[in-house]
Amino acid sequence: ATAEAQLAALYPDANAIAQAQLALDQAHQRWQEALAKVEQVTLTAPFDGVVLQIRPIVGENVAVYAEIIRFADPHALEIEAKVIEEDLPLVQIGQAVEIYFDAVPDLLATGRVSRINPLRLPGDRPLYGVYITLAETPAELAAGMSSDAAIIIERRAEVLQLPRSMVRAGANGVGRVEVWHNGQREERQIKTGLRGDVYVEIVEGLAEGEEVVSR
Repeated sequence: ATAEAQLAALYPDANAIAQAQLALDQAHQRWQEALAKVEQVTLTAPFDGVVLQIRPIVGENVAVYAEIIRFADPHALEIEAKVIEEDLPLVQIGQAVEIYFDAVPDLLATGRVSRINPLRLPGDRPLYGVYITLAETPAELAAGMSSDAAIIIERRAEVLQLPRSMVRAGANGVGRVEVWHNGQREERQIKTGLRGDVYVEIVEGLAEGEEVVSR
């Protein structure tokens, strides 16, 4: 009888095996749930880069969609430019851009328009965001540097132009200026062409040498 009891102890019955298997399955389920929770709170960078800033501190509650980490790829910097609403229709994806940096005044970088945000930026001025991808990222550049960007709409040589501040712009390329004619001020309608940050092309309505009154 003793030998039979010892033999039975070596070979548990089916009920004990089933209970052990159930316990194993439950433990495995808890392990999978724990892994899922870890994945839910794990932040994975979408690209290789350098961490610039970590927003929350340890123990702080974080709101939904709050910025947690700010990082960048120093080899693939993007320029965020602001364009006034009257120039936005002229900007297109793929246009060439020349970029100058305040921190590196002798450096001229080139790039292309990669994205255009059609939503007006907050603030009093009617500005829109235009994003520029650099053709190459010079080693002197760093994230957060201020810059000036010139989007090349078209190049024209030997044209008549005026400072934009002297032209009252209208619709369909029509504008108005004041000229000094026969000792008097005279308002004149003109037709404008290309517009830059500082100057606007005069296509019709003015001749070279005429005196324009500054507003």
